[in-house]
Amino acid sequence: MSRFQSTISTVAALGTIAVTAVTAYKAIENNKTYNAEQEAKIQELQTQLRQQQVVITQPPPVELPPAVTATPEPTQEPTPPPPVP
Repeated sequence: MSRFQSTISTVAALGTIAVTAVTAYKAIENNKTYNAEQEAKIQELQTQLRQQQVVITQPPPVELPPAVTATPEPTQEPTPPPPVP
């Protein structure tokens, strides 16, 4: 191989290594970004779940009957049956 061909082969090999390194770096960065997004979603969902659990564990409010403040109406006396002839 001539010196020129050797130089070209070296440059091509270095170029291939550089492209491979950049591709690997981008893949790692994309993975980190994806993981960070997933972690944020997980945190948000955990917060929502905790809020729902608090709502579920609280007992429902007790409804009390209205207080009687007025005097009750008098009941009607039953009418006597008509006399039998």
